[in-house]
Amino acid sequence: MEAFFESVAVHLRPNFTFRSVKNFWGESEIFKKRFPWLTIERGVRKSLGESSDFEDSVLRAKLTVHTVNETTFLQCLANNIPSVVFWPSSYELVDEASDVFDELHAVGVFFEDPVEAAKHISNIYEDLSGWWFSPRVQNAVDRFRCEYALNENWLEKWSEYLTVKQRGRY
Repeated sequence: MEAFFESVAVHLRPNFTFRSVKNFWGESEIFKKRFPWLTIERGVRKSLGESSDFEDSVLRAKLTVHTVNETTFLQCLANNIPSVVFWPSSYELVDEASDVFDELHAVGVFFEDPVEAAKHISNIYEDLSGWWFSPRVQNAVDRFRCEYALNENWLEKWSEYLTVKQRGRY
């Protein structure tokens, strides 16, 4: 994460907000001390049936940046919100997902290197809509959404996955 913040173009830094819900290791304080230009936002976890401040944050953002494969990343892509995600190559993907993530990488949505992600953001930031709504990016995002975020057969797919997993095939 530090390599990403260090690589963000200086003129874009005032636009960045670090949002954390858990703050287990005091990362918000560490980042604020290390990167005084960084705005820190503490998220509030929602209870079932309640609205969250996450949606408000996303709607205010020009671009969301994610560092793990988690629900927030899925929510943003499911809602076609401009997003970039990066995590280390040591985070393994199941084989069946590698083609989709290769495609997301090819269009600049997914990165394994935080410095590459920061440089990409610097290159696209001034015409973010032009990048995000380009046919190549939209095709890659649509493919991801159909496979992992907006699947009408989600219950069937999850049941199949869990059944196979229980039998030791994964």
